[in-house]
Amino acid sequence: MKQPADRMRIGAVIAKIPTVGYWFDKTSDDPDYVQKLVIPGRQFMANVLFSKDRVQQMDSSIDAVLETYLETWRHQEAINFTTELVELYHEAACAAILGMDLWVKIRTIRKDMREIADGIEIPHTTGTILRGRLDSKYRATKRVETFLRTAMQDPEVQQTWFYKEMRKVIVNDAPINDRDLPWFVMWTVWNAMTYPGAYGMWNMVDILGSTEVLEAFAASNDNERQALLEHCLTETIRINPISSVIRNPDSAQEVTIGDKTWRLPDKGFIGVFTMGINHDPDLFESPEEFHPFRYYDKSVEKPITFGKGAFGCPAQKPTRKIITRINKRLLSEFEFSLP
Repeated sequence: MKQPADRMRIGAVIAKIPTVGYWFDKTSDDPDYVQKLVIPGRQFMANVLFSKDRVQQMDSSIDAVLETYLETWRHQEAINFTTELVELYHEAACAAILGMDLWVKIRTIRKDMREIADGIEIPHTTGTILRGRLDSKYRATKRVETFLRTAMQDPEVQQTWFYKEMRKVIVNDAPINDRDLPWFVMWTVWNAMTYPGAYGMWNMVDILGSTEVLEAFAASNDNERQALLEHCLTETIRINPISSVIRNPDSAQEVTIGDKTWRLPDKGFIGVFTMGINHDPDLFESPEEFHPFRYYDKSVEKPITFGKGAFGCPAQKPTRKIITRINKRLLSEFEFSLP
């Protein structure tokens, strides 16, 4: 279903999520105001943070973070990647997207931000709403909010590229309000961490569990390895989609698909069942199996991964770059074993 951004509101969805919504201080918690924050935020990511030139420049930040971890790991006989790997993906993503100059100033929020990132999943959100301020995610949210509000007053932070670009964002026909700056940074960090951590870890486990993929990787040149890892990531996301495409139309409307027509009520919530679509045997042969080689056939249906159009995830390209770049380096340099 294709709808323009101004007809399918995301602000009403975000406003109902405690960690990134009503717990985190901003000018207003009203869904209409959150919409006015989120849409410029997505535009800022798509047009500034994730512009073609900017994405091409991310390699050095990713490599710098990766080298820090590798230097530590090389002196260890064994590494527990169930904890180390997710932290690597998160750090690399934040350094690449916010810029290393800002990230080194605020990286102490990373563990609390992981709580906030976890809190947006539907089961976690439900539990968080029920527990309210007794939930650990409330405390994590408030620690991040307090830290970032102080950080935004730091003259060195104000000289970073990200901060200067953020101040150019227009919200509600005016430059972004000072009160909204911490939320805007948190929102960006949340977007940076959400996909790379989960998809990166699952992708590595899928790869290590496939002898066929490991043998193909070992026998390939650098360009072939990149293409293979791209297909592996697509397959991991197809099998385990973590994104829930939920929107709030601003008026009643009718949608026709094939010979059927549905009436969508005013102010209702609409979700796309990505798991069902990506596991449809009519679209994907043996849908439960990890088989990235299927995508070498150009006629194969492309799965729902990061969404499309006005509400497609703007972080798709950097997320793919971060995960495949790190995984290619690790698979080339280390020997792995699954428990």
